[in-house]
Amino acid sequence: MAYNARMNFRARSTFRAGSFARLEAALVPKIQAAVDQGAAAVLAESQALCPVASGELKASGKKIVAWEGRRVTGYVEYDAGHAAFVEFGTGLAGRGTYPFSLPESGTPITGSWVYDYKGQNWPGMVAQPYIRPALDNRREDVRAAFAAQGFNV
Repeated sequence: MAYNARMNFRARSTFRAGSFARLEAALVPKIQAAVDQGAAAVLAESQALCPVASGELKASGKKIVAWEGRRVTGYVEYDAGHAAFVEFGTGLAGRGTYPFSLPESGTPITGSWVYDYKGQNWPGMVAQPYIRPALDNRREDVRAAFAAQGFNV
């Protein structure tokens, strides 16, 4: 007995969101709450790691959470004038920790000031990182903040 069967199979899936405004209204506050909680955890950790001489650096730390266009952005910022120098180090001592490659010759212009890496005669200071280690230490707290809002991260 011969069996000759021809079978057609089709599948279709359709998603109708109805109103993206309602979806956005439901999700954005949850995303903002998660970003706020994650940034707060990183700020608290960075405050604990921040070296204190005068207290100016530590006092300049803040978290910023903003809804920009279609993106929720959160970050930790230290706006004291010497914040980057403490994080990355300076001079010869900070050379191994500076995040960019240094020029082999010449005097680079960085922003509004000139810094002569080659001709300096002072040792500088070693980096005392406090922001990047804070993010590394609290990465799981940031993930947990999103998980608490129902996001699978």
